[in-house]
Amino acid sequence: MRLFDYSFIGNFSLSIRQSKILNNIHLTEERISVWTQHYPEAMRLFYEHRMIDDICGTHEIEHIPVCRADVPLLLSGELEPRNVDEQKVLGQRDAIQFWESLVEKKCLESDDFLKLHRLLMIRHDLNGGKFRTVNDPHIGYGTATAVEKPATMTEIRYVLSSFCRSYNQSFSDPDIDSLLLALCCALDYFSIAPFNNGNGRMYRLVLNLLLARAGVTVQMYSSLEKQILDHLDNHMVALSMSTNGWGGDFNGYNFFIDDILHNLNHCVDFLNEALPPRACGRRSKSERIEHIVSSARGEFNIGYVSEHAPDVSEVLIRNQLQSLSKSGVLEKAGNTRGTTYRTKGGDGE
Repeated sequence: MRLFDYSFIGNFSLSIRQSKILNNIHLTEERISVWTQHYPEAMRLFYEHRMIDDICGTHEIEHIPVCRADVPLLLSGELEPRNVDEQKVLGQRDAIQFWESLVEKKCLESDDFLKLHRLLMIRHDLNGGKFRTVNDPHIGYGTATAVEKPATMTEIRYVLSSFCRSYNQSFSDPDIDSLLLALCCALDYFSIAPFNNGNGRMYRLVLNLLLARAGVTVQMYSSLEKQILDHLDNHMVALSMSTNGWGGDFNGYNFFIDDILHNLNHCVDFLNEALPPRACGRRSKSERIEHIVSSARGEFNIGYVSEHAPDVSEVLIRNQLQSLSKSGVLEKAGNTRGTTYRTKGGDGE
């Protein structure tokens, strides 16, 4: 029977690069509380856009067709789902909202994962919220293809209970880093593959949940799903390399830890490029645009600035970019919809 022992995390050795990323994450978490006070509308829109990115990202990873333009309409109720794939959009939304409700729960239980799966699947699959009934789960085309030796169908109930018990005990242990615990547990949950279908989507929901319970919230404002999609080849390799030891009752967590930290760092970079450090005090929209363009690497366009400042009108962004261009701060290329900018002297890297 698969055992879960996370006591090794207390002596886990991080690389210099991994330690720097952890410091960046913790620093950004401190900034988020200030940003939420200073720029509530921007943070609200980051949250909404992250929800859309999560849904579109996870569906693309799992090869589920989705029209990005329709997702906001489906979420708002302006568009009724017309097919199974659009039902999956609403199921993903319900599942995201449920894992967010579990962040403050004292202990996680097997029933929480069953309910999460039920919400994810029930709109299109009657087996939603039911444990796997075959030894080999449906692997589809996405990340679940990396699961080589999942728990057998007769083990699942007991293995998941053991997983929850070990996670809860370790989560309350002050000597165990909760962020590293979240990553190790997410990989172990992935390896169990407890359901007939939807294991890839479930694993990333659980990853986001465990990170949030560890106090990491950057992925609630900048989509971790999107970063995984953008670096999917590396993620698939990390999953495969890190789950090779499942049959020997141990996962080689380091490849997975390195990959997720790398993707989280991209989320951190996005937020820090979008919003000024808290020491700067509250900045005007025009000052925030200046911060965004000064943080940009290489060429960028109005869409890039708008993505980083969702609460700022395109008219203000356009006028500000033209002003910065005239003053010599920015170099402008083109005079059409394809117009790009770069900071003066920028090397394009």
